[in-house]
Amino acid sequence: MAARRDGVATGYLVYRQRLAWSEGLPQGSLIVDELIALDARAERTLWRVAMSADLYRSVTYWNAPTDAILPWIVNDPRRVRRRRTDTLW
Repeated sequence: MAARRDGVATGYLVYRQRLAWSEGLPQGSLIVDELIALDARAERTLWRVAMSADLYRSVTYWNAPTDAILPWIVNDPRRVRRRRTDTLW
């Protein structure tokens, strides 16, 4: 998925889907592998696409930057769980 403005790419989103069902209800998750955006507007657009995918109960992104705008654009920021870990080797 790519974000574009005036025909120019401003970011992209790479994700995987893990489908799961329990008692007829969707329990799957959408796993974000990479989300790269040139500015906050493009990042917000890509997050909205990821979070509005149908049939997925959760969206995960293990390598999100600490300054990601996600907690500030959701309706309930308490539902965003963040863990800081060292990803450098």
